[in-house]
Amino acid sequence: MPADLKLLIRKLALFFLPFALYGLVIAAIDPYDYFEGPSFFSEESKRPVSLPLNYALWKMLEFRDAPAPNLLLGDSRMMSVKTETIREVAGLDYANLAYGGGSLREAIDTFWFADGLVPLERVCIGVNLNNYSAYDNKDRVSEAAAILDNPFLYLVNLNVLNAAVKLVKAGLTGEPARIGKPVGSREQFWRRQIEVVAREMYANYSYPAVHHANLVEVSEYCRDHGIELVFLVFPSHRDLQDQVAAFGLEAAQERMLADLAELGTVFDFELANEITADRENYTDPFHFEPDVMRKIVAGVWNGDRQFVKVYGQ
Repeated sequence: MPADLKLLIRKLALFFLPFALYGLVIAAIDPYDYFEGPSFFSEESKRPVSLPLNYALWKMLEFRDAPAPNLLLGDSRMMSVKTETIREVAGLDYANLAYGGGSLREAIDTFWFADGLVPLERVCIGVNLNNYSAYDNKDRVSEAAAILDNPFLYLVNLNVLNAAVKLVKAGLTGEPARIGKPVGSREQFWRRQIEVVAREMYANYSYPAVHHANLVEVSEYCRDHGIELVFLVFPSHRDLQDQVAAFGLEAAQERMLADLAELGTVFDFELANEITADRENYTDPFHFEPDVMRKIVAGVWNGDRQFVKVYGQ
């Protein structure tokens, strides 16, 4: 071999060595359990760090390894619905593929992802006015789907790197990573959810024509394939309900319910009642306590109509 060629190979090897070492380290930590085999960290230690950094990647990988025919789709409110509670009440096993901060676009894309892995039987999609809006169009699913098909994309993904760094730091310091935890007092956080988060959502509301068209496609597919399609409108505290009126969106709320009722069965818990009037039932205006979750499960899966209106049956 010519000396200049040997020199070039040596230089290339030195150039690529750091990248190879980086890949080996990420693969050894494997924050999302992408690879088969041992890892430096347990699944129990990875989940609270990796999941909130990329909900879609964690849950889609989990589902790929253990697909199920019954799905829960939506945002953090649907995430809080325990599949164990549904099993206790209805004897049905569901996979929870809802994501924190999840958009309706992500729920629809996740439906098609799941259907590509297993014949579906029952699908429940959480939809409230804040995500039945063209303004809420985030997409983490396409990136996660690409990563599932390409290990190289996994190794260079910034969420994966961030999770790896946080896992190592937590392992060295013994202090768990603080991810997505509210800052300030409960009252301060409550007020911010109303005055900042809800204001941004509702001030920028516009009718989701594309989302609706994509839901029509999902609904027609479900009818053609014998899949039960259910929409769940979660209860929010009346402080948040009042913002719908404050931004003049009552007609948008009614149109959403009418749209969904044409596509499947709608369980509407967004009502004025003792659940939505009491702050003790909520951690913040959007998110309910476990006792309310159990009432929701009873309403959808056990026929209890005390706190719900049902459309489209």
